[in-house]
Amino acid sequence: MNDKKKLRKRKIEAHLSEEEFKIFNEDAELYDMSHAEYIRWSLFNRSVTFKVKNEKPIEAYKEYLQSLGQIGNNVNQIARYLNSGGTLTTSIQEEIRKLISDTMLINKDIEKLLRQDSESDEKVYEIK
Repeated sequence: MNDKKKLRKRKIEAHLSEEEFKIFNEDAELYDMSHAEYIRWSLFNRSVTFKVKNEKPIEAYKEYLQSLGQIGNNVNQIARYLNSGGTLTTSIQEEIRKLISDTMLINKDIEKLLRQDSESDEKVYEIK
């Protein structure tokens, strides 16, 4: 038996509205995760929460594009290092996992923005 499964003895429960459950299912399917995997991933891979007030969502997208650019630069540096004969160390593997996780979080945040009503300038967009 998997060591992690042996350690997972605690169970949590939550009640969701139909709309919340629909979003939960869509997000889990988007990342090709089971409900349990998605809950654990969501709990332990949090991003910073900030609000964009009285601005169109396009401003938030610009911030995401900058973040994606930084992730792309890191991926290029890792690829350059490995292609020049560098060794795939544990720390590089962890960095790759972090970059994948960060990319997934940005994708999820963009999906949330797309669900929001972008017509109103008065709306407060909370991005997690």
